[in-house]
Amino acid sequence: MIITQITELSKYILKEYIKSGDKVVDATLGNGNDAEFLAQIVGEQGRVYAFDIDSDAVEACKERFQSKYPQIDFILDSHENLNMHVKGTISAAIFNLGYLPGGSHETYTKADVTIKALNKALVLLKPEGVLAIASYVGHDDFQEFNAVREFMKNLNPKAYKVIFINPENQNERAPKLFICQKIKAESGLITKLMIKKSKNLPRESVKTLKLSSDCGIVDDIHAGRTLRQISLLSQSTKSSLQDYKMGLCVNRFSENIRFDNLETMSLKVSQQLKIADAVLEITQIGKECFEDCLIRKENKRCPLYTQALFARVIVGGDICLGDEIEPLPLI
Repeated sequence: MIITQITELSKYILKEYIKSGDKVVDATLGNGNDAEFLAQIVGEQGRVYAFDIDSDAVEACKERFQSKYPQIDFILDSHENLNMHVKGTISAAIFNLGYLPGGSHETYTKADVTIKALNKALVLLKPEGVLAIASYVGHDDFQEFNAVREFMKNLNPKAYKVIFINPENQNERAPKLFICQKIKAESGLITKLMIKKSKNLPRESVKTLKLSSDCGIVDDIHAGRTLRQISLLSQSTKSSLQDYKMGLCVNRFSENIRFDNLETMSLKVSQQLKIADAVLEITQIGKECFEDCLIRKENKRCPLYTQALFARVIVGGDICLGDEIEPLPLI
């Protein structure tokens, strides 16, 4: 096979990481070729979330593909809002940055919006999932490309692998390709830490928490000899709560530790988590619903029902943003 375009190479790589039944994202629908490619791989049991802000492009693709590929959701919205539309985690996402081929050069992807979209795509990406970003440079004189390259260079190397492909013997304005894969790790990474010092104060985002054995977080309102000294939530679950804003738990729950790159469903009650010198023990998985929650009244459950974690401190110590969370084997 001879690859003549960056977009072809992008698809060639993605094929290795997508299977039938998967959920994927086409972040820049355009003329629909990428959405069709993805739909053919995921099949009727899969789902393709295809985004564009150009209503003409969306309507044209609907007319062209909707009857043949019912697994495509055509979404007239910016890809920076993809977390509000995508249900659960995704195996892959494809971005073709620039303007619509054959369309108006007045409408094109912009650096600040693209970076927001990439952040949200990474949160939704499952371990070993892949982002493919074809970056064209002529529409804004390298501004978006430079922003994306800087963003990719600064990703945590323990959580992501990034490859940059640049056609060396072509015009400098030839499109470039970024391939980013989330690493499947034995440990997770702390992405946010919060403390609530008083009932009348909101939780405060901090860089370090001091943990005390069999007590919890020093100066936190929930510290004490209980089984729910600390609450934890994955980054992907936090993102998925956007679809459950009417829920009472969603508006009231605020975790102490947010983490990425660790599958909640793989954890068990009584399992210990090592963070720096500290050790936590999981005491509860899932949060009970409030009886007057609107979601519960519809006989549904938000993700907190199965994915919120609670723990107590077995060994104290300081934990920091970026620390690894290592699940220890069950004894």
